[in-house]
Amino acid sequence: MDAATTTLALCFVLGLAVFVFGWRQQRRAAGPGRAIEDLSSASANLSGGPSGEVLDESPYRSPGAPAADPSDGPPELPTGSATPYRGIDLAMIAFIVLIYFAQSVISAALPSEGMLDQVTVAGLLVAVGFQIMIAALVVGFMAWRLNPVTWLGLRWARWPWVLLIAPAVLVGMWVFVIALDVAGFNSWVQGWSGDGTQDTVMLFQESDDWGVLVVMSLLAVVVAPVTEEVIFRGYLYPAARHFSGRWPAALFSALVFAAAHSNVLALLPLLVLALVLVFVYGLTRSIWAPIACHALFNGATVVVQFLIRAGVVEVPAS
Repeated sequence: MDAATTTLALCFVLGLAVFVFGWRQQRRAAGPGRAIEDLSSASANLSGGPSGEVLDESPYRSPGAPAADPSDGPPELPTGSATPYRGIDLAMIAFIVLIYFAQSVISAALPSEGMLDQVTVAGLLVAVGFQIMIAALVVGFMAWRLNPVTWLGLRWARWPWVLLIAPAVLVGMWVFVIALDVAGFNSWVQGWSGDGTQDTVMLFQESDDWGVLVVMSLLAVVVAPVTEEVIFRGYLYPAARHFSGRWPAALFSALVFAAAHSNVLALLPLLVLALVLVFVYGLTRSIWAPIACHALFNGATVVVQFLIRAGVVEVPAS
């Protein structure tokens, strides 16, 4: 394997090592069967509650406990058997990691020359279907245990917060990415890995097929934010957190997310973005918040690429 493929594979291995380490630490500290605290016990102030009744299958209270005031936001995740996560979730976690490992490593190992010319609308639609299939599988896997409205926090009463959160995340990430480039980080990575700009970004800059560009835009701005947030923040992070604890689960899910994009140059920015999205999800306890941040980040990238195509924005030669 070349340096880029090896690096991506090592990111998956490192993620699994972090997960196993956290799991062992949890077992030693808490003992078998003890529950892990909820997604963000100290940040319910932004979560808000559902506008109606508290659902009976809510994971945020033990069976038989009195319903909390919805205006107070979800209470803490219960202990013991009331948590929705079980040993079978280890199999689903392994499945997700294996699927994205195979996709990433195979994609990185393929020769990049001439690949952009082979991208078609049909091929992109297959990619869209793949993403939707994995997300639907995750939702179905959880739905028999927990109402998705409750599980994903779809009734987010304080949704206007996203109008502040998403732009703040976008600006913060742009500052970080620009700082990396100014510091010479990108040149250094390209020097030893041979990896360059992400294929999706190159596609926006070079493809003359407007059908491909339209489908790619929808994939980047709509499909990817929804499906990836459901998979990585909605399921992989909280499920891993049940077994390994907060920080190991956050780093594990972020490493898998970053490596799944098959680009060494984008690894560090995507790792940081994933950690930020974990924080946003924990802060709001609603999947809508990281979806909005993810969609705005991707959407801004798409707009910039079209501005480059139009000659409005010039990119200095590397």
